Amino acid sequence: MAMKKQKLRRTEYDIKNGFEKKDLSNLDLRKTDLKNKVLKGVSFKGSDLRGVNLKHVDLSGCDFSGADLRCADMECANLTKALAISTNFAGADLNHATFDKAILNYCDFTGADLQDAWFHDTKMSTVDFDRALMVDANFKNACLNWVSFDNTDAESIQFEDCNYKAVSFKNGRMVSADFNGDRISNIDMSYADLSKANFEFVWFHEMNFKRTSMRFANLKNTQLGSFNPNQIDLHGIEYSKIGEHIIYDNINDVSEAEWLTMHQYSPK
Repeated sequence: MAMKKQKLRRTEYDIKNGFEKKDLSNLDLRKTDLKNKVLKGVSFKGSDLRGVNLKHVDLSGCDFSGADLRCADMECANLTKALAISTNFAGADLNHATFDKAILNYCDFTGADLQDAWFHDTKMSTVDFDRALMVDANFKNACLNWVSFDNTDAESIQFEDCNYKAVSFKNGRMVSADFNGDRISNIDMSYADLSKANFEFVWFHEMNFKRTSMRFANLKNTQLGSFNPNQIDLHGIEYSKIGEHIIYDNINDVSEAEWLTMHQYSPK
C-alpha cells in the first residue's frame, strides 16, 4: 500500500534559516515558497513538489528520487551532487541551474527550461530532454547513457569531452553546438540542425546522419567514418584534414565516390 503524503505544516520547519539535512520525504509540498533557502542535503524522496518555488536555493547533495517537480521554479538553483532517480522535472524552470557531479537516472526533463544550465561531470542514464529549451547549456565531461535530446532547442550547447552511449539528437536544433574532442558512437543525429557546430578532433563511429544539416560546421581533424554524403547538408563546412587524409578546401569539389573512398580507407 502506497504511503499517503501529508501536507507539511508551516511550523514544521524553520522558515527563516532553512532546514539543512532534514528528512522531507513523502510530503505534499505543492506550490510551497522556499525561495532563497539553504536546503543542503535534504531528502525529498517521493515528495510532491509540483509548482514549488526553489529559486536561488542551495540544493546540493539533496535526494530527489521519486519526487515530482513538474513546473517547479528552480531558476539558479544549485543541485551539485544531487541524486535524482525516477524524478519528474517536466516543464520545470531550471534556467541557470547547476547539476555538476549530480547523478540523474530515469529522469524526465520534457519541456523544461534549461538555458545556461550546467551539467559538468554529471552522470546520467535514461534521461529524456525532449522539447527542452537548452540554449547555452553545458555538459562538459558528462557521462551520457541512453539520453534523448530529441526536438530540443539547444543553440550553442556544449558537450566537450563527454562520454556517449545510445544518445539521440534527432530533430534537435543545435546550431553552433560544441562537440570538440569527443568520441561519438552509435548516435542518432537524423534531421538535426547542426549548422555552425564545432566537431574539431571529434571521432564518429556508426552514426545516423539522415537528413542532418551541418552547414558551415567545423570538421577540422575530424574522423567521420563511413556515411552517405548525399544524406547530409555539408555546404560551406570548414575543414582541412579528416582522419589521416588531407582533402579539398571546398566540399563541392569532392564527389561521393571520392569522399567514400577517403573515409573508408584505413592507412597501414
